[in-house]
Amino acid sequence: MLTQTCAVPSGVCKVWSLPVSAKISVAGVTATFLSPLAIFDNQTFSGLGLQRRAGPDFLDLQGNSAFTSYDLTGDLAPKEVFFKKARALGQFNCAHGCVMTNRGLLAVITVQNVRFTASRIHSGQ
Repeated sequence: MLTQTCAVPSGVCKVWSLPVSAKISVAGVTATFLSPLAIFDNQTFSGLGLQRRAGPDFLDLQGNSAFTSYDLTGDLAPKEVFFKKARALGQFNCAHGCVMTNRGLLAVITVQNVRFTASRIHSGQ
């Protein structure tokens, strides 16, 4: 577990973070991330997302109560995170480090109606 200083009375956020392999699917087109990413769960703010391993967050999702207790140790069934209006994502641009997929650089302007699923890949060992 990684703890960070943040704006809460205790001064410490409860944040879990692990390196991951990830895919993204938009309108039936799926791409595998080639840039090194990590998944994080910020239990203090009920937020979960992906971050560049050598830089800032890549995608932040908030608003699902499952994120207040998820500790990245097991599967997480699909969680819908809906935003009433499409949200702009400044962190998707190359100013923070381009994100490469097997289909090229990923460029996203807005997000809406996100479904997040986490599952551990077991090596069988």
